Amino acid sequence: MRMGLRLFSMLLLIGSLAAGQSQRKTTAQSRAADTSAIIQRLEAELRLALLKHEPSWFEEHLAETYTEIDAQGAIHSRADTLQFLRSSDLSLDTYNLSEGTARTFNGDVVILTGKIEVQWTVKDQSFSGNFRFTRIWVKQGLAWELASQQLTRIPG
Repeated sequence: MRMGLRLFSMLLLIGSLAAGQSQRKTTAQSRAADTSAIIQRLEAELRLALLKHEPSWFEEHLAETYTEIDAQGAIHSRADTLQFLRSSDLSLDTYNLSEGTARTFNGDVVILTGKIEVQWTVKDQSFSGNFRFTRIWVKQGLAWELASQQLTRIPG
């Protein structure tokens, strides 16, 4: 009888532990889905802000320590980037994102990689091309900020 109770207690404990792990996985999966939805929304907003020429979106969402490495290898600060985006000489005509992959770390860092096709005009000079990019989003308190971006032109 005691052996039966002991076995029952052990099975109950194992079942409780398994249920706890299952609950933690469900919670982690839910948080990952929430993070994915937030980053997808932010990326859609970023695209629209570029197309509509709304630099205020970037003022709100670029981290204070934001750093960008452009396709020529030049490094730009947050201030440099905002100055460029505020320019009335800038016009973005096409911004198409594809092949995006997101990886989340500790629930507060997302590294997004993908491909973009862009066409823009600066001072009446047109530019276009396909680029690979890496963007790093970080969660600061309750808000997500774009911390860094790097672009590489795809030859061709």
